[in-house]
Amino acid sequence: MRIQVCLTVPGACQVRDLDVPDDCSVAQAVRASGLVANDWAGEVGLYGMRVDTAHRLSAGDRVELYHALPVDPRTRRRVRAARRGPSGALQEPED
Repeated sequence: MRIQVCLTVPGACQVRDLDVPDDCSVAQAVRASGLVANDWAGEVGLYGMRVDTAHRLSAGDRVELYHALPVDPRTRRRVRAARRGPSGALQEPED
């Protein structure tokens, strides 16, 4: 059966089309894609929904490899808001 394995990295998206056996698991497809190292421990999903690596694939599935964000978006927003004053304008540092 035909499936896709997709890895997005900053500025690029790598996609591999694969022919795999009918009883192929997500973990087997990830290994067969060659997109990541065998000891890769990131999360995986199908069409934006996280799944376990033991999940059995169906024809036409797209396995997505997820990586951790470098900074939590909520923390980044709080830091940015703290630099701005109550008026919303960027505050100049005091000397």
